Amino acid sequence: MSLKLAAFGQEAAKGVQVTFNLDGTPARGTLDLSTPLGTRMASVQWHERMAVLRTSDGEQPFESLDELTRHVLGEALPIPALMAWLEGGPAADQAWQGQPEGNRQQFTQAGWQVDLRERDSGYIDAQRPASPSQRGVTLRVRIDR
Repeated sequence: MSLKLAAFGQEAAKGVQVTFNLDGTPARGTLDLSTPLGTRMASVQWHERMAVLRTSDGEQPFESLDELTRHVLGEALPIPALMAWLEGGPAADQAWQGQPEGNRQQFTQAGWQVDLRERDSGYIDAQRPASPSQRGVTLRVRIDR
């Protein structure tokens, strides 16, 4: 997974690359993050009421996955929606809009413009456009099953 964060206010642009293993459901699951060379960086477990980050420094609880991913990666990622995107479509429990209407390959959901046209080749692209209140983010996921 590569994450590109646009410059915003006093924050410089930056990029993050991690490998990940995602398992579970939007309500309960695990996410393991490693460096591109395979060194484990962190493990995340979540359920409806909280998310816990485990690193070599110990455990740290967060009130939500958004708060946790913002802390680890620099921006909140819509992990529950991403789980559906990895399966090939928008998350059923969240509103979405396709272009044209009903298009499940290119759609907008949770503030992200999602492109699944290369999913069968192993890639998912999503962008959250910049606005006056948040930086732009580009997410590219390589699926390796």
